[in-house]
Parts: sequence; structure tokens; C-alpha cells
Amino acid sequence: MVAAVVVYSLFTATSALSQNWETLALTRFFTGLGIGAEWGVGASLLQEIWPNDRRTKGAGVLQAGFSLGFFVASGIWLLFGGVLGLSWRWMYLVGVLPAVVVALCGRAIPESSRWVTAAKRTGARFWTILGGYRRTLVWAVLASIAITVPFWAISSWVPTYAAGLATSARNGVYLASMAGILYAIGEIVGCIGFGFAAESWGRRPTAVAFFVGSLIITPIVFIVVHDASAVVGLQIVNGILTGGIYSWYAIHPPELFPTAIRATSVSFIFNVSRFLAMFGPLVSSALIAFFGGYGIAATAFALVYLLGVVAVLFLPETKGRPLPD
Repeated sequence: MVAAVVVYSLFTATSALSQNWETLALTRFFTGLGIGAEWGVGASLLQEIWPNDRRTKGAGVLQAGFSLGFFVASGIWLLFGGVLGLSWRWMYLVGVLPAVVVALCGRAIPESSRWVTAAKRTGARFWTILGGYRRTLVWAVLASIAITVPFWAISSWVPTYAAGLATSARNGVYLASMAGILYAIGEIVGCIGFGFAAESWGRRPTAVAFFVGSLIITPIVFIVVHDASAVVGLQIVNGILTGGIYSWYAIHPPELFPTAIRATSVSFIFNVSRFLAMFGPLVSSALIAFFGGYGIAATAFALVYLLGVVAVLFLPETKGRPLPD
């Protein structure tokens, strides 16, 4: 996990030095490798070292850290781009900070005793141990797709959409930054709230509620409301729903697989959807051009949330159950 953080941190920083799109693409590729490696291991580690009665809420707080990063990034861009008028390259240079953090704190993170025991107990390979869990893996991947693909195809366009409603370029930077900040605030609230709701309602009902809410809020933001200030203000609700659903990753998948394959399974679920999600902005851009605006294109992509509703209903409910060993 520590090595993965260092990888994505250093390559984020070196992105600032890119002089052409090929170099930028290469540094972003290695940044993505680091993020993909870190997340699944980190989520599994937290689930395995925290007490059973705190795992669900703790996982929601963990995922809120991802959203807190968006909040900080939006605030920095508001300062760098909006106030100081600095280049986008300064944003990437800030990316070196996670490497500094893990250098200072990495040794304080304990290894998972569950994993140590499981590693000693079995030498079987991933696909052998997976065995009867393959059906669960498939449904979890589909739920993951329903979370990630709409997020990058819709939510990532919110700042650009908000900026397009501005009356001037400088006002556009402000609206884009505020939309990102409010969305991140909503994400933080949503991620933490997902953990508390999943503890009370169960994993599946909570996920269904967030999927349905995400399906509803998308056309409201992109079709129903046209006022720039209202669109920006709605990003709190949008963040709670479309961003808060990300806590599902840290809560439900780690509870579906035994320790020997937990981190690999969770990483597979997370990263398969990320791979598909890279086509989201490309397809959504084509739809935006075809329909002549964001509204119908965003709503069309939001229908993917229905896949998430179906998928999570085919997954086992794990509320109140200990982690499988």
C-alpha cells in the first residue's frame, strides 16, 4: 500500500513537467496504476484490522478521505487558478504530498494479522480459492460498473457544465471551483452517511437507495435546473448521492470474500470498472455533441444506475456478519 501511494504521488507530480500530451498520458497511466493498487489493499487492510463493531462506519470515514481530497484539490485550484492565476501545472506538483505523508506515517500502520494467518494457512492461487465466489465476483463487478462509469461520465463534467453557465471567464473559474468544492462536501457527508445507513439498514438497501437517488438527481441538475447558482448549490445533494455511493466499495466487497483473496478480489472489482470508466468521458462527449448539450447525455448515462440496483440485490447481505476467513 505504501509503495502504491509513492508511485501515484510521484507520477502525479511529474505530470507537471509534461511538455506534450504523450508524456502527460504516460505519467497519468502510472498514476492510475498506483491508485488502483493502493485502494483495494487499503480498504481490505482497514476492514481486517478494525473491530467488527466499528468496521462499517470506519469504512465510510475511510472513503470520505477520498472525497476530502477532491475538496482540498478544488480549494487549491480556487486559490491557484482563480485568485493567483497560476498554471494547471502547480496543481500536479501538489500531488507529491501523499508521498511525504506515507514517508512519515507508513511505519505506524500495522500489518493485518488476519492476512498473515491466512497466508501461512494456504498456498493456493487466487482463482483456485475463488471457487464458489465467482458468481459473487461477477455481480460485484457489475455493481462497481454502475458506480464508477456514471461518475466519470457525468459527475466529472459538473465543473465544466457549471462554468459554461457563467457570464465571464473569471466567473466561470469561480463557478467551476465552487461546484467542485460543494460536490466534495456532499461526497464527504454521503460517504460517512452511507456507512451509518449500511450499519442500520443493511448493505443492499442502502446501496439501492443511493443508486435510485443518483438516478433522480442527475436530470434535476442537468435538465430541470438552468440557473448557475442553483446548479452549483445542488452539488451538495449530487455529491451525497453519486459520490457517497463510493463507500459501497469499502464496506460491502471486503465482506464478501475470505481473507486469502480479499484484497485481490476487492482490487479486481474496483479496477475493472475503472478500466471501463475511461471510455465514459469519451462516450459522453460524443453524446453531448450529438444531443447538443449535457442534459440528455447525462440522463442517458444515469440509466446505468439501474444496473447497480439489480446487481446489489443479487449479492449476499452481510450486515451483522463477521468477515469470512
